[in-house]
Amino acid sequence: MIALKELNYDDIGYLRENYPINLDLDMECPIFTYVFFDEENIVGYSQLQVVKNEIKLSDFQCDKRSENLRLFYLKATGLKAFNLGYQYILNENNIYPGMAERIILDELFKGNCNDSRA
Repeated sequence: MIALKELNYDDIGYLRENYPINLDLDMECPIFTYVFFDEENIVGYSQLQVVKNEIKLSDFQCDKRSENLRLFYLKATGLKAFNLGYQYILNENNIYPGMAERIILDELFKGNCNDSRA
């Protein structure tokens, strides 16, 4: 079973040891961190940051997985943004390579993500 969940206390030490994660608090531009699991193992994380009424993908780290699994985790992250009321995620600095600078969530969920590799 593959799952994505919000960061909890038990995950913090593992992430800090194994990934270049930034967990600093920024009240003006809050960051939401989500952890990727494959079975019981942490395989990565994503971070969404709210900046001036927009949400951007500020980090996306995933162990070497197939592109389909990476896309699954991106869709799960997109669903979190959608549930917060956003229609797109900014992909500035190409955090998720191959995607457009603005990932439209409706297109992401349909599977048509303006993927430059298609």
